Amino acid sequence: MTPSMAVTVSASTPAIFTATNHGLEIGDQVFLTTTGSLPPEFTPTSVFYYVVGPITADSFRLADTPGGAAKPASPGQSGTHAVNPALFKT
Repeated sequence: MTPSMAVTVSASTPAIFTATNHGLEIGDQVFLTTTGSLPPEFTPTSVFYYVVGPITADSFRLADTPGGAAKPASPGQSGTHAVNPALFKT
């Protein structure tokens, strides 16, 4: 599994996360961290999200449940964000 990496988040429905060569797969469980504030639909550190498709080498989407609907992201984010893999695969 990929180590923590910087990620950008589009304010869109659904949110598109971009990280070059992220190495994540559909179903991977991750959590987010930030030096500022995430879009309001996401909570840093303590909440886990699941990678859902469509997925490319440089982009992915996140859902609250495995295979669930990709979450949107509203404007209002700041700082540098990171996506961090959970310590186990789901």
